[in-house]
Amino acid sequence: MLLRALLTFTVTMGVALASGHTNPCDQGSGYWCRSYESAVQCGMVAWCKLNKLEHEAHQETANVDNKDEEVQLDAAPVEVTLYFESYCPGCKSWLQNTAYPAYQRMASSGILKLNLVPYGNAQERPYGSSYTFYCQHGAAECYGNKIESCAIHYMGDQSAWFPFIHCLEYYGPTDTNAQYCASLQKFDYTPIRTCANGEEGTQLEHQMALKTNALNPRHAYVPWLTMNGYHTDAIQNGLQSNMIAYVCATYTGTKPAVCNQVEAEIRTKAEPTTPCCHTCTEPKKKYYSIDKAHGMCGECCMDPKYFWIYKVFEPSLTKDNSTNTPCADRKYTVYTSTPTHGFGPVKMTLDLYDPTPKK
Repeated sequence: MLLRALLTFTVTMGVALASGHTNPCDQGSGYWCRSYESAVQCGMVAWCKLNKLEHEAHQETANVDNKDEEVQLDAAPVEVTLYFESYCPGCKSWLQNTAYPAYQRMASSGILKLNLVPYGNAQERPYGSSYTFYCQHGAAECYGNKIESCAIHYMGDQSAWFPFIHCLEYYGPTDTNAQYCASLQKFDYTPIRTCANGEEGTQLEHQMALKTNALNPRHAYVPWLTMNGYHTDAIQNGLQSNMIAYVCATYTGTKPAVCNQVEAEIRTKAEPTTPCCHTCTEPKKKYYSIDKAHGMCGECCMDPKYFWIYKVFEPSLTKDNSTNTPCADRKYTVYTSTPTHGFGPVKMTLDLYDPTPKK
């Protein structure tokens, strides 16, 4: 009952639908999997493989017959982009503790497209036909940004460059560490090093600067997160607090197994053993809903300005205007639990009651 409304509200309020983009990758899978080059351009090689559109390096298209990797998607994947800088402690923490564990669990589902933009709070100055960069944490960070930009360019697929960057952020963005991290991916580090030390790396980093400076709203800090091209406080908080749950809630297609697993994990977390909502604190008011199909009544304290949103998805949701014990008044007196439904910035705690036993 209330859970259904909460999850829908999370998606509705936290994520805006993308429109008006000129990036060809915004056209969807028809463009992503048109050729190997377009798959690399959009970072969707793995996605195309999973959808029987494996693109070999020297041919337009080829079918994939690996049944173990087959995933059927009925909607576009959710695109999450991190704007960061290579020596940023908060960025490193999010990559290590949130993004990479989420990626590991979600990679085979195909519903997540991840982008990294290593530039952050840097500044660039034209220098002839080239550019000079000034970074928040000094020249070493500027070089680290270039290594990561070059790795994204040369490694192509997020299944290669994201583990590489995760490794590099863990050990520190230096040539020595980068060579080790590339070896873990069985990738020759030589072209990445050459790129980072040359004009190619400068031009690639310039592209990262353009992407960062084009943000609307402009980034106010790093890590700065967008979802499907948009940034809001709800998106930032949702991706930082529970990335898997937020991506799953945003994905409009059939939910893969990992989403069901995470929802179950959220539900089984420790919950209060006593009611929370006997008395509501202003501006919140008491609301209740009776779920006759499951034989339970729920009470919660809610800000009235959100009532119309929940009411759309929970027709029986009603404001209590009398006794402050609406469930008991309707013969639901057996307290069962006080779960918190939703996640990130959109949560609600409610008391659930079973019917009064018949004598």
